[in-house]
Amino acid sequence: MMKIVGRHYLKICESSKSCEIDPIKLKEGDNVENNKENLHYYVDKVFNTIVGSSVSCPTVMCDIFYSLRQMATKRFPNNPHVQYSAVTSFVFLRFFAVAILSPHTFHLRPHYPDTQTIRTLTLISKTIQTLGNWETLSRRKVSL
Repeated sequence: MMKIVGRHYLKICESSKSCEIDPIKLKEGDNVENNKENLHYYVDKVFNTIVGSSVSCPTVMCDIFYSLRQMATKRFPNNPHVQYSAVTSFVFLRFFAVAILSPHTFHLRPHYPDTQTIRTLTLISKTIQTLGNWETLSRRKVSL
């Protein structure tokens, strides 16, 4: 449903800068520090675009997120953060991260990306997932 309804909500960002940060996967001449800067730039751009786009989110998706929030609050009444983490986890893990990782499945690209682009999209997607789950992750670290 989100693929159909949300497809028009998504935007594509094109780039050819490397974001590889795994020293084992670096290509000849790549600089890990430059790649970290590139990754930081793209993640910042994507995250700020996501946050700034909330007012243009399709009404159907907003209604679903509202229902999800209400159900989570009802199911876990003693956890005041669950209403937010349920929605952010869902929207980041099941929508934005998937769209970033596989833009061709959302018809944002006409073809399957090349290997370097796939790796860059994977790194961005994983980072966006982590940011989307930050509330959950930070609570786990505190409670350990």
